Amino acid sequence: MPSDGGRRRKRSRDACPLPCTDTRDGLQDGGTRVYGPTLPTEADLLLRREELESDARREAEQRQTERHAQQKRHRKEERARIEEVAPKGDAGRERRVQQKKDKKEQMRGFRERSAEVQLEESELYGDGGDTFQSKKGRQEAVQQQKRDKQLDFLLEKDAALRERRQAAQSKEQRTMEMLRRLAQERYGRR
Repeated sequence: MPSDGGRRRKRSRDACPLPCTDTRDGLQDGGTRVYGPTLPTEADLLLRREELESDARREAEQRQTERHAQQKRHRKEERARIEEVAPKGDAGRERRVQQKKDKKEQMRGFRERSAEVQLEESELYGDGGDTFQSKKGRQEAVQQQKRDKQLDFLLEKDAALRERRQAAQSKEQRTMEMLRRLAQERYGRR
């Protein structure tokens, strides 16, 4: 029993012994104060969702910048390795002069090798067996083969056409003969 003579004292809003986690002024629908943990409100959920999205965006941007930096470092290292293995040389006029010297040496090597090769006159100018008349004869032989092949094709095509025509005529004769017999049976001789 309370020691205040049976009277109960009302607690005021300011004298809340526990911290209130409700953001809506600490009041429930009926106007009573809520003590202890409560469910998050729509605003709390929205704020949390936005924070998570911004964190995810920030992490994605950070990963992308790290990836770009790594790719840039890799390209730079690759260029350095290539330069080590095969240096480009000087730029500008000195480089062009060096390239001309290299080309000149290369051409000199080709000339020296080609001077060593000995060709026979028959390889250079042709021998007596490959004359204009022999070429013309080979060309006429090829044309004759083409004409023979075309003639054979036309003869085969003509034979097949005659065969189909003969088959159609014999079928027509059999049909006409059958129709004559039917007419004779039905109508007699006239």
